[in-house]
Amino acid sequence: MRKILQIALLLSFAAAVVSCDFFRRVAGRPVSSDIARKAAAIAARDSSIAEIKRQEEAAFQAEFSDSVAVLEALVQRPSVLKPSSGLNLKDRESLPPYCVIVGLFSNVSNADRLSEKISTAGFNTVLVPYDGKLTAVAVNPCSSVVDAYHTLEKLLEKGLCPSDSWILDNSDTAL
Repeated sequence: MRKILQIALLLSFAAAVVSCDFFRRVAGRPVSSDIARKAAAIAARDSSIAEIKRQEEAAFQAEFSDSVAVLEALVQRPSVLKPSSGLNLKDRESLPPYCVIVGLFSNVSNADRLSEKISTAGFNTVLVPYDGKLTAVAVNPCSSVVDAYHTLEKLLEKGLCPSDSWILDNSDTAL
């Protein structure tokens, strides 16, 4: 009986010294170091997800603020945005939702010259037939009024267009 008691005490002591990792390893389960490593990986992933969310939120806020500023500017200068529905444009359906109109010419060669000058400055230009006799020079056709407004500001800043240039609104919405 005394030997059984000694063996039991020895096994209890050995179990206390070895800890649970021994039994986890025997059972094929993750040990404490594996669990700590996985917890650190999850924490790092959660941290990177939180950082991505913060960056996306900041980008959204910046874009939203920019859009609101543009819309406020357009409300202050309503003559800058003109709907295409009231204009006698040919092939209205083929035009993008927005573009900046920098000139309207009865002589196509004058429109070509202005188009070339603006294209050389890095802007995309398109000649738009207008009213059967005129040709408009449209710059940076785009799908966003915000982008069109920024294009207009850049053109004015660089002195590439007259101050009465305007944004053609070919979208099916009105401000």
